Amino acid sequence: MSLKRQAIRAILWSAGGTWITQAISLLVFFVLARLLTPEAFGLVALANVAIALLNVLSEQGLGDAVVQREEIEPGHLDSAFWLQVGVSLLLYTIIFVFAPTLARLFDQPEYSQVLRWLSVGLIVRAMSSTQVAILRRELHFKILAIRRTLAVVAGGIVGIGMAAAGYGVWSLVGMQLTGAALGSIALWAAAPWRPKLRFSTRYARDLLGYGIYAVGFGILTFLNRRSDDLLIGAFLGAVALGFYTVAYRMLQVLTDLLISIMSAVALPTFSRVQSDLPRLRRGFLQALQIAGLVALPAFCWVAVATPDVIRVFGDKWIPATPVMRILALVGIPYTALYFNGSVFMALGRPDISLRFKIISATCNVIGFSVAVHWGILAVASMYLATNCLILPFNIRKLCELTGLRNAMYLSVVVGPAVASFAVVASVILSGYLSDDCLGLYARLTVKIIAGATTYLAVLRLVFPVVWHETLRLVRGGLVPSKASES
Repeated sequence: MSLKRQAIRAILWSAGGTWITQAISLLVFFVLARLLTPEAFGLVALANVAIALLNVLSEQGLGDAVVQREEIEPGHLDSAFWLQVGVSLLLYTIIFVFAPTLARLFDQPEYSQVLRWLSVGLIVRAMSSTQVAILRRELHFKILAIRRTLAVVAGGIVGIGMAAAGYGVWSLVGMQLTGAALGSIALWAAAPWRPKLRFSTRYARDLLGYGIYAVGFGILTFLNRRSDDLLIGAFLGAVALGFYTVAYRMLQVLTDLLISIMSAVALPTFSRVQSDLPRLRRGFLQALQIAGLVALPAFCWVAVATPDVIRVFGDKWIPATPVMRILALVGIPYTALYFNGSVFMALGRPDISLRFKIISATCNVIGFSVAVHWGILAVASMYLATNCLILPFNIRKLCELTGLRNAMYLSVVVGPAVASFAVVASVILSGYLSDDCLGLYARLTVKIIAGATTYLAVLRLVFPVVWHETLRLVRGGLVPSKASES
């Protein structure tokens, strides 16, 4: 099968699996948001800050290294597996010992046991991370999609059942551990590879030479994404962090649904054409255009319709409304930046991504440390500002490295951006006409129809070239043929 057809199938499976799992996950989240308190969500979010950092240290970038290498030997896979398992056991021991100290530091007595139990997931994930890397490398996203779906369904059933039974915060812990365990079991059942009892320092060094950049990248990503949670939990408490977590959930869901499905395929796909810059440029522009077409209008729609969206979670979450609106706008620079890192990594230049992450992390940590004193809305606003600040410099470096012209980059996002602004106007207008006379779900339906109709009409009438190019891309795929660039 050609690389192009493999990429198309991978995207379809990645998209289908992500949409199904996110739909189930979002439904579970809605139910849990109605059953649990903001404090419960905040406490687990604070524990997940530590878990996120430990996951980066446990994985050591070995999965990305396995995906990126042009040639892989069995010794690489065995060494990666045992190294990850060994490090995860060490990290679990450390966190088990120091969890009570962290609980006293955050003045959250229940935090200690929550953190200890959630840390079990480190070991569970390490047991299957090499299988995930192999499947990503071979573009076998069907197995990964099925595994995610099973994990989300099982975790959701356990979480909702425990919440309905009155277990509070432990329902969220049970949900995460169940999903991790079943996901790992599914991978072992589906993936043919099995580790052998051997470890080679030579093979480990081969992977760690690349993986060290991925670790640095992961730590900086942690600072970018989790330093706000850490500071809010430390200075404002679990309740405030609970509101922020629910507001951030919409950004996360839309990113996973509309962008990450292609990003997961982008690194292995771009890596295979890394020596053919014209193909790489065309593949990148196609990925960016598709992402912009589906993501930009969605983020803009949520930003305008936030008051109705937040009420779906329940009226107790209304204080999170302005925060969700600001975080939805973060999705705009997210969309423009999401595939740049995959290009840098595919070309064997993770150092470039690392430099941008250092700058971004520094700005975020400093900015969040100042903004947290004014509340969660100020933190969200700072998040938006730092992403917008980094955007032009990141794009400029990408163009220099790939030979891509700035005009070509902008040409694929102008149409979706203008049409998305029209969506904003149509949703505001429909709100004036429907907010006082319709119920919540009827209002949401009207705003969805108004936004979608306006968006498609503007693309078709004002940007016919983009419209026809989109239809061609849907019939084609992410990886272009070897024909020369147009």
